[in-house]
Amino acid sequence: MTRTAQISKEKRQSIITLRHERQSILKVSSSAVAKTIKRYDETGSHKDRHRKGRPRSEGKAANKCSAYVGTSSRRLENHFS
Repeated sequence: MTRTAQISKEKRQSIITLRHERQSILKVSSSAVAKTIKRYDETGSHKDRHRKGRPRSEGKAANKCSAYVGTSSRRLENHFS
């Protein structure tokens, strides 16, 4: 199962607030709303849950850049040797 992008804490808080006011919010998938409401009912908070494992040190863009730098340096080594 692939991981989905997290929604911001502010958006989660507004989902809970709008739920109490019986209103709906646009531009948020119904599954994100359902998960947020379920998390709030279980924990009583809109904060992130503790995650297992070590957090990533770099984002996707940095990983792509470092991969490109690694391949270009190998090309240079082959060119000058």
